[in-house]
Amino acid sequence: MLKVLIVLLASLGLAACQSAAVPDGPLPESSVYRVDARWMTDAGDSLALADLRGAPVAIALVYADCGTACPMIVHDMKKLGEAAGTPMRYVLVSLDPARDTPEHLRTFRKGHELGDDWTLLRGTPDDVQTLAAVLGVRYRADPDGMISHSNLITLLGTGGDVVARQEGIGTDPAPAVAALRTSL
Repeated sequence: MLKVLIVLLASLGLAACQSAAVPDGPLPESSVYRVDARWMTDAGDSLALADLRGAPVAIALVYADCGTACPMIVHDMKKLGEAAGTPMRYVLVSLDPARDTPEHLRTFRKGHELGDDWTLLRGTPDDVQTLAAVLGVRYRADPDGMISHSNLITLLGTGGDVVARQEGIGTDPAPAVAALRTSL
């Protein structure tokens, strides 16, 4: 009986590891992860978007000095994650790479109590512009140093394909969550 239990537990553990594995092979044609860029995390590590494969991702473009929409986008992302009820990653990409140094992003992380499932990225202005275009985020620097931008959270499937977009602030996450669940 003990041998049967050990074999059963071992096979369940193997199945869990296999289901959590990062998918191999080519990216889907529609994958956001095809954006060919290297990003720097708030920890100072280098990362490619394709490194995020294997789990659903909620991604938004924000900047640390924003005192209005960006904190609300972070709040909405947390709310979306709670409603989804499934493990996912959260990615914030800086619209202001000149000012959002890794140290500045770490301060933002701490101030918003963002856990290990959150990745904060900065890239070159060209890479940010490319990603913004792929995600459908419009932005422009204002003369006062602020950045006007779309309030958009994009949900990506495990291969980086867009499964839902949540536009606006304080939006009901139910439609995005339903689309995410359908994609899983």
